[in-house]
Amino acid sequence: MRLVPWVASAWVLLSACGRGPRAEAVAADSARPDTMTTRERHEALSRTAIPGAGGIGRALQAADSASSRVRQLDSLTP
Repeated sequence: MRLVPWVASAWVLLSACGRGPRAEAVAADSARPDTMTTRERHEALSRTAIPGAGGIGRALQAADSASSRVRQLDSLTP
């Protein structure tokens, strides 16, 4: 029963020590500008062999056809 407070204290100290560098690394990563647009990232992902990646490509096609229909409807004059 005396072991539990020691283990809990050690866990808290170790977890607190491990958080510092990760927060700095995340800040450094977020400071880098993105070189790809969201669309380009999705297209690149859809061409991978990751399970379900083909669904991303089909969703992009559906969004493209929907926006094409909207543009056609918007161009109609009453």
